[in-house]
Amino acid sequence: MSEQPVTPDRLAEIQQRADAATKGFWIWRHFGDDPGEPCRIVMYPADGSTFHVVADEIWQPADAEFIAHAREDIPFLLAELARYQAAVQAAVRFVDQVAAGEHSFGPWPGMGDFFRAEMAQLIGSDAGWIAEHLGDER
Repeated sequence: MSEQPVTPDRLAEIQQRADAATKGFWIWRHFGDDPGEPCRIVMYPADGSTFHVVADEIWQPADAEFIAHAREDIPFLLAELARYQAAVQAAVRFVDQVAAGEHSFGPWPGMGDFFRAEMAQLIGSDAGWIAEHLGDER
């Protein structure tokens, strides 16, 4: 697999595939009782209709588990990536504001409080989490 840069278009393509996949509970199971038999991916739609076999004859349980979990894992990872991208953008804005003289820290008083407040707003967390993960610089 070649490494491709993360571009907005690439992320949009991944998001479109995730959005197009049937919403519901995806699981993998062996065909029968013998763990040596092939696996299948079964999906139970969110609308309550009957289950669907999504993939048949998958010989590696790890592959079947990967496919079955992708329905939840991909949207989760896309949301996390968006959160981190927002944090980076906020940090860049902050640095730009400091460079433009929009924040007067003197020998940096109050910077920790300002940074914590910005990060708390971004991650929707409280000051305790921020102090625990970023340290308390007061």
